[in-house]
Amino acid sequence: GAAFTVCFVVTLIMYYGGTFAMLALIALAIFLLVRSNINYSKKQKDKGKDDIFARLIASKDKEERWTLLRQHVNNTLVTEMAFTNETYRQITDGFINENLKALRKAVSNTDSQKKMLKKIRRKEILGLRRIDNFTAIEKNTWFHLGSNSCEQMLYCLKRICDPCKEHVDNKFTPLSERATNEFIPICNEMTALMTRATEVLANKDYTQRANGPHTGTRRKCKSLYGIPQCATRITGIGILLASFATCRPYVPDRFEEIIRLFL
Repeated sequence: GAAFTVCFVVTLIMYYGGTFAMLALIALAIFLLVRSNINYSKKQKDKGKDDIFARLIASKDKEERWTLLRQHVNNTLVTEMAFTNETYRQITDGFINENLKALRKAVSNTDSQKKMLKKIRRKEILGLRRIDNFTAIEKNTWFHLGSNSCEQMLYCLKRICDPCKEHVDNKFTPLSERATNEFIPICNEMTALMTRATEVLANKDYTQRANGPHTGTRRKCKSLYGIPQCATRITGIGILLASFATCRPYVPDRFEEIIRLFL
């Protein structure tokens, strides 16, 4: 039904618009084709940027694969922490300033990041299958815990943004000055926590652990939805993923044969 309706509208425009309408439609078609080609080229460039994964797949040395995989996972955690920090600040600023456009953009960016994270996770699982079997067994729990923590932070951002967007979109009463003054320090403490966690992961300096917000802050703001817990958990996971497997765990021979069938 929709296709016939569009055809009817286009025919009607061409019939009554004449030559000018046909030229306008041709120009519109050219514009859409060019824009589609540009977007496709950008996507192809983005795919080609993942040099670490390309080297991981091409490498024949399992030790080198493990080093590259750790680097890839670390970069993913840093990117996710930085994105969460930026988007959380965008949401809170949009809520305080009644900026509906910023809140809608935060929702859109979060959805896009969630799709991107799923693609990255599939790549890293493929890399996990190409390293030493026993290293994979030792590290796979922490790998999946880190990945799940990243997904949880995106879910938390969505849970935080939805009621804020609904509040602003429905023209409800804005935050009072008293509520704003109480809310801003909590936002600042949250962004400071995520900034510290990002620096810990980026510098791989795990002696400086990112601690969660103070107990008073947790009591005041119930809408943090677990982001502090995820941030502190990810820095701990970084330590476990960054460490090399120091020894081969004892595995019975029969179980070792079964493992090799699946890895």
